[in-house]
Amino acid sequence: MSTLVRRKLIRSNLYTSFNQSPQEVKIIKQKTFLLPQKVDDKLTIVFDLDETLIHTHVTSQNLSDDLITIEFQGKQYFVSVRPGARELLKSLAGKYELILFTASTEGYATQIINNLERDGQIFDYKLYCHNCKEKFGQLFKDVHKLGRDLDRVLIFDDSTIVWTTSENLFVCK
Repeated sequence: MSTLVRRKLIRSNLYTSFNQSPQEVKIIKQKTFLLPQKVDDKLTIVFDLDETLIHTHVTSQNLSDDLITIEFQGKQYFVSVRPGARELLKSLAGKYELILFTASTEGYATQIINNLERDGQIFDYKLYCHNCKEKFGQLFKDVHKLGRDLDRVLIFDDSTIVWTTSENLFVCK
C-alpha cells in the first residue's frame, strides 16, 4: 500500500478497519470519535487553553488587565487572558466550529471557560484531560478522535508534542 493511500486511510480513521464491512466501519467510528458527527461544512478550529489562550499564575503581581481569579483544589490562582483572545474568539464564534481541547482537568478549565463565555457561548465542544490518550505517563491529544476531515481542521496550541500529528498545528508562543 502506498504511503499516500495509507495516510488518506489513517486520516479517515479507516486504516485500522480496512478489512471491515461498511456497517462495521460505521459502528467502529461511532464508538471511537469524541464528538458527534458534523452536519455542516464549517471549518473546525481547535484551541488549547493553557499558555495558548491564557496563562495561570499563583500571584496577581504584574499581570494583564484581563484577569480571572479561580479556586482549584483549595488554592487561589490568577489567570491572565492573552491580549486579543476574547475578541478573536467572539469574532470566530458561529462562523466556525470552535473546539477547546485542553489537557487540564475539567474542574479547573470549566471555571476559565465560563468566564471566557460570560457574554455567550463560544465553544461548540470542550474536551479535557480525560479525552486525551495517555502513553508512558504523557497525555496526548488525538486529532483523529475528533471525527473531522483533517483538511478542514486548524489547531492552535503552544506545544507540538501533545498532538498525535502536527500537520494542522499553528504554534502560539
